[in-house]
Amino acid sequence: MSLEDVNEDDWYFDSIMRYKFLNMFELEKHSYSLALTRDRSICLTSYSKGCHSELLEFDLPSNNQGKARDLKLSCGKIFENRIYQIGAHYGKGRIIVSEENIDGISVYNLPEQSGSIERITHVKSPIISPRFAVESADTPHVFIVRDSSRNGFLIDIDASSVLLEVPISAGNKNSELAPLYVESNLVALCSTNNGSIDLHDLRNAKPSLHMSNHSSEGGSWTFDSKYNAAAKIGETRNTSSAEITMLSSSGCLLNCDVRNCKVPLSKFNVNLETTSSFNLQLDYNPNVDGVLSFSGFDNIS
Repeated sequence: MSLEDVNEDDWYFDSIMRYKFLNMFELEKHSYSLALTRDRSICLTSYSKGCHSELLEFDLPSNNQGKARDLKLSCGKIFENRIYQIGAHYGKGRIIVSEENIDGISVYNLPEQSGSIERITHVKSPIISPRFAVESADTPHVFIVRDSSRNGFLIDIDASSVLLEVPISAGNKNSELAPLYVESNLVALCSTNNGSIDLHDLRNAKPSLHMSNHSSEGGSWTFDSKYNAAAKIGETRNTSSAEITMLSSSGCLLNCDVRNCKVPLSKFNVNLETTSSFNLQLDYNPNVDGVLSFSGFDNIS
């Protein structure tokens, strides 16, 4: 069934029947980032007065009834700088942090019981406030990049070292880039400015392959892949998938095969817009093909 065929009323009532308990949790501050760290715990970030940030880990309720429905604060930390991005090394008790005006990335320990979040290591790089992608829960590899004016770097967070410097294609001039793993050794560097993609095989030193999605939609873009979604919950996809889904701030949703981005596999307009693209988020459901979620829009048109 295509997205065009979905009836909103039918979808709403079907959702109620599928999910008997939909919990809403109130937090003291607005949260900007979320990462699933273990089976039943999440990390959230929020901003304090000035440039300070908070990183908090909460335990999810073990059931959906009674007093256990509240989130339980497990641990936290205040940062002097604003947090630019967080990403969990799922199931390993580690959270990776990129901060504004700080070079490279830092890795922090998340205690299994209540306690303080302590920094394990800081891996320096020439990139200030990088975006990054975690390869999977089974490897310590993290790929970092910021924009098309600087090379990207493959980092080993266990060894606190840079494994590989990756030249960026000249096809994405003056673009903010977001890295995304498509396979274990294949990284897509996605332009948040125009939706184009640079593919780089980390097993060789060949230049990356630049591809445009040939969309006339304006605004900024966010991306996700099935491989990336599986890594967020500690799973590794055994089958290869060359699909990337991208969503624009004007509501254009494209599903593309990275081997041929000229003709999308599907295209749909979700009739939503946002003027604050920084909070735009797109996520695959790694266990159900064709199911994804998105957030960060301002209005329904």
